Amino acid sequence: MDTIEFKGMDSPIQAVPTAAVSPASSSNHDHEDCQEQENGHIRYGRCEDAKTCTMPDTYLSNTGRVLDVGMTLKNVCPCRRVAVGILVSEVDPAGNEASRGFKAIAVPAHYNNCCSDIQMQSVRFILPDSLNTDGNGSLCERRHFIVRTEAHYIDTSVTMPG
Repeated sequence: MDTIEFKGMDSPIQAVPTAAVSPASSSNHDHEDCQEQENGHIRYGRCEDAKTCTMPDTYLSNTGRVLDVGMTLKNVCPCRRVAVGILVSEVDPAGNEASRGFKAIAVPAHYNNCCSDIQMQSVRFILPDSLNTDGNGSLCERRHFIVRTEAHYIDTSVTMPG
């Protein structure tokens, strides 16, 4: 007996697919309420080639925002690595800032003949709605963030007297 199993994933939004096949495409087409099935298991019998399953209503939990920050480092000297810091803060209605994340990245050196612009890959920040300073922690609430960046060379020819 063939079995298809749908299970939720450990992610903020759980979506369970609904198999949809038009009744004209199969003579053995059954509709089942997935709630009545054992733990979401759907079982196909012999010679059954299509089923439609309706899942129960699902409410969102643990929502949040995803912020991808991209940037270009301008006029980077050849043969020198760069340290980049990215700070994300959230601004509440009173104008106060609360830290939401910091990432430090080492950008490899380039070996062009002259100073060049370096396009960085996006850096991702996950911003849970439970930290929302503006309201009840719902995806329906507006949020205000500030992103700040700083970059410095890691490699240098400067020596300090010791």
